Amino acid sequence: MHPARRAAVVLAVSSTALLAGAASGADLRLELREGWTIQSSAKVTPGGEVVARPGFATTGWHRATVPTTVVAALVADGTYPDPHYGTNLRTFPGVSYKVGTNFSNVAMPADSPYAVPWWYRTEFTLPAEAAGRRLWLQLGGVNFRFDAWLNGKKIADAAKTAGAFRVHELDVTAVAQAIGGRELTLTYKDGKQRVIVPEGIPVVTAVESDRSLLKPGEYVVVAATLGADGKIAASASR
Repeated sequence: MHPARRAAVVLAVSSTALLAGAASGADLRLELREGWTIQSSAKVTPGGEVVARPGFATTGWHRATVPTTVVAALVADGTYPDPHYGTNLRTFPGVSYKVGTNFSNVAMPADSPYAVPWWYRTEFTLPAEAAGRRLWLQLGGVNFRFDAWLNGKKIADAAKTAGAFRVHELDVTAVAQAIGGRELTLTYKDGKQRVIVPEGIPVVTAVESDRSLLKPGEYVVVAATLGADGKIAASASR
């Protein structure tokens, strides 16, 4: 385990996103185009308080680069074929209106995968230069409304964000937080995994030692085996 001290932010929104940090002196801007994943809310049980926590697993989600619509992202990752070729568009879920119909005037089918909200999610690390600055999250054009969470806390509500391709700037200074040693990188044979340790969970380091370093009241971790007789046996060195 290698503890790291970094500032990290998790964003879960249904829109494109940019983060801008401003302070006295030169402005700092971090553009968030790559590294997004999207998924239908119908397939995600937890709410934003959980989805927007660092380290939330997005296995099975679709990769995306913003700005993008859900359909464009699903075409880009190969889920759907090129809609501009032949009659491919007619094979897409929810495309059941009659050919030649102005579909903008047709009610969306209840079983359409787009009848429910979709999650857009990304994780990123704030640079060291962001420390002490006022941080703004800028959404450069959202259609049509969205809820947003940052580090498990709601920062925007759909009741107040409606509008075609509106630009939103949200002050997230109080929500963006430095992990400060709560991030661990687990390295193993086939790769590595970044893990965020929640507050209240102790982070300990195991160090090989001997009896001379033992002190009353300290915890000791030993390697032990369970025998066929149900007894636990451990070896100790002097």
